[in-house]
Amino acid sequence: MREIAITTRLVNEARRTVARRFGIQLEDLSSTWWEIVPHDDDPAWKFCVGRAIDEAAWAADADPAWLRPLMKSLPSTQMRVIYRARELLREIAEDPHPCRY
Repeated sequence: MREIAITTRLVNEARRTVARRFGIQLEDLSSTWWEIVPHDDDPAWKFCVGRAIDEAAWAADADPAWLRPLMKSLPSTQMRVIYRARELLREIAEDPHPCRY
């Protein structure tokens, strides 16, 4: 069985199923800015995004803890982070000797 990360998209699918089954109204939850298909269901994606945010903060000589809450309002930084996270995910996928803990 393949491991997948629990994303807002999957939570919303479950909420729609429950709403249909029980005849109740449940609104969809909004996704976070970094949940991008097809990467968001990869268990390593959230780690890669976190690492990319850290790198963006370090490049700006800032503390990542300061940058994280601001990411929601920085679209150009979000795109740079997404591109870097994609590169990191690709590096993990291409590693011939992955760490198996």
